[in-house]
Amino acid sequence: MARRSEIAGLLRHGRKWEGGPFVIFFADNNLRYDRFAVLVSKKNGGAVRRNHLKRIYRELFRTNPTGGFPRHDTVLLPKAGINISYAKAGEGFAQWIQFAKKQRAQRSG
Repeated sequence: MARRSEIAGLLRHGRKWEGGPFVIFFADNNLRYDRFAVLVSKKNGGAVRRNHLKRIYRELFRTNPTGGFPRHDTVLLPKAGINISYAKAGEGFAQWIQFAKKQRAQRSG
């Protein structure tokens, strides 16, 4: 997701999930692939810290391509002021995956 208007629309009209060290907004898209964005506010620290958080979450999404909903737009917002490691972020991401699996099961069944 590259356009500011797409991200703003998702934040305004998308579904919201809070868990662990972040908040996720997600919605269906009409594409054949997922789109993912990480928004890190200045409340999380300086540029180096913000970029580190982005790298952590992008890597988690990359290594778990089926981790969310298929054909969805997803925006992840790390909570401010939380000092997090890759392992802790992975635990929060695992909670998100469990939520997504439950939601997919309810839709299909």
